Amino acid sequence: MARLTALALLTALCVALTFGYLGRVHPAFDSFAHFRVHLAAALGVAVPLLLLLRLRLEAVFAALFATAALVQTIGGGFAPPLAAEDGREGAVYRLLHLNLRHDNPTPEAVLSLVGSVRPDIVTFNEVSERWAE
Repeated sequence: MARLTALALLTALCVALTFGYLGRVHPAFDSFAHFRVHLAAALGVAVPLLLLLRLRLEAVFAALFATAALVQTIGGGFAPPLAAEDGREGAVYRLLHLNLRHDNPTPEAVLSLVGSVRPDIVTFNEVSERWAE
């Protein structure tokens, strides 16, 4: 019974972690992405339990999956911060970044804001098919 419970827990953690990578399929899956590190840590904690239950192959899978998720999420690829010098001349840009929500009922307000701010760069999160036009 303990082995089945451990396998069910392992499956649940892996499914939840996988859902975090499916945000393009549906916005609800994007909610799981916020817990990627937590789920990967839970998988790491489950590894000794799996080893105690003699589920070696599953323990190796859990360790590899947790490591891959952590490396992809927080490891590597960080660029060192660039220090701005005082008095440095160069172009200055205005950025407007908005989370539109996938079901935003007020596109007029968003477009009005873009028109009033007049940014050089506009980025939007959670853009749905409704915003394609």
